[in-house]
Amino acid sequence: MWKALLLVIFFCSVVAGQAVEHASILGESQSVIKEISAMRGLPIQKSVKFGFKSRKELESIIIEKLDENYEPAEMQVQEKLLRRLGLIPRDYDLRSEIIKLLTEQIGGFYEPRKGEFYLVDWLSLEEQKPVIAHELMHALQDQNFDLRRFEKAFEDNSDKEIAVQALIEGEATIVMFNYMFRASGTDITTVKLPLRALLEASGGMREELYPALARAPRALRESLEFPYFYGAEFVHKVVYNSSWKRIDESYRDLPDSTEQIIHPEKFLNREKPLKVQPRDVSAFLSRDWKKLETQVNGEFGLYLILAEFLDKERAQASAAGWGGDVYEFYEHKDGTTAFVMSSTWDTEEDAEEFFEAYCERTTKRYPTAKLVREQKGSRVYSSAEGDILIELAGRDVFVLEGVSLSNQEEPSKSCN
Repeated sequence: MWKALLLVIFFCSVVAGQAVEHASILGESQSVIKEISAMRGLPIQKSVKFGFKSRKELESIIIEKLDENYEPAEMQVQEKLLRRLGLIPRDYDLRSEIIKLLTEQIGGFYEPRKGEFYLVDWLSLEEQKPVIAHELMHALQDQNFDLRRFEKAFEDNSDKEIAVQALIEGEATIVMFNYMFRASGTDITTVKLPLRALLEASGGMREELYPALARAPRALRESLEFPYFYGAEFVHKVVYNSSWKRIDESYRDLPDSTEQIIHPEKFLNREKPLKVQPRDVSAFLSRDWKKLETQVNGEFGLYLILAEFLDKERAQASAAGWGGDVYEFYEHKDGTTAFVMSSTWDTEEDAEEFFEAYCERTTKRYPTAKLVREQKGSRVYSSAEGDILIELAGRDVFVLEGVSLSNQEEPSKSCN
């Protein structure tokens, strides 16, 4: 009986407290946007509407956005591709797990279509302040650079799409930090520091706070973190080496690849990726095979493929030197899948390093893999999930995995 009564009193006090907190948070938001506007040097074009969302409402919004951006068939393709590459378990339900991840991670969001800003209703004012600064920076970005123009603008190049997302989230993260440190007069863009390493080092604390993120497959976890961790370091280095004006200009002259985000000097020097044409593999794929997707992995995507099975530093070094790539994903009528990728690299040494790393990754990805044929610059492995061909020719590396290569001629060597 006493326990029940105390629960009622506690519940009522929480509800009353939230009403006061909400009013305080809304008032705080008005001052925050003025501060970050002055801090960033971007004018406030119009007022931003504010509101709150419950956990259930947030989950409904996430589901709505997922369904809007991914048809059920598209989500299934992504799930099959990740399984093919060994990046998620066979029984992993990608859609439901992403919903859990995002519901856990999101503390607020800005809606460009409506020009509105929402916070979750279960965090205190102190917990909300960094979120407010981050999301209101998105409002300023939208008012000054029009974020809506990026919606579905890079459907044929997901690597560039991730790079642009990293620019947007990285800038908001840096402004959030500067807002948090404003009392000490610290501007982190004037200080040389290993920002991404510091953010990654906070992983243990994040695991305690975010169990869904902690148990997520590595590739998904790092993909969610990339725009914030790498994006923040990218913006930090660009501003440190030039100015905020260079970030303003980057919304007109966008980053072209995750390579440019990982290596900001390549963005500043405008080292653009090479356009790679898919290789003709019709000799290996009969009419029973259907192409499900054509996309670009980029340096970060290739790092993820390697890092699942190799040491992180080895994976990073082997993916560096990327020049361009294109992959195709196929499905046979019996349900089996095939991954085909053509890539080109900055130097022959870079290509050879990736070739060797991908071969080692293959032997670890497929426990039953056996090297059945080796010639100069060409290796064929057999596995329970199909054969794998990996070729090295100058600066080009070609991969074909998941089909039967017995009694087949190798495809002609031409990537570009």
